[in-house]
Amino acid sequence: MIKYIERWGTGTNDIIKWCREEGLPEPIFKEITGGFAVVLRKFQIPENLESLELNERQKKAIEYLKKYRKITNREYQNLCP
Repeated sequence: MIKYIERWGTGTNDIIKWCREEGLPEPIFKEITGGFAVVLRKFQIPENLESLELNERQKKAIEYLKKYRKITNREYQNLCP
């Protein structure tokens, strides 16, 4: 499945690396009807998002996740049209 995910983007390796660096379990990648989902477990969101060096869309996604506990690709795309 990784070879398919790599076609969509190379961020998967970054996600795995960041999880390892933070001492978190590796994410679970699931193929779902023509797409995929990423499951992050036991993720602790820091109070100060500035330390993560995220762009505005990524910060909004984190805030969205804090509120709703999940996010779809469509919801993520709509955060900063």
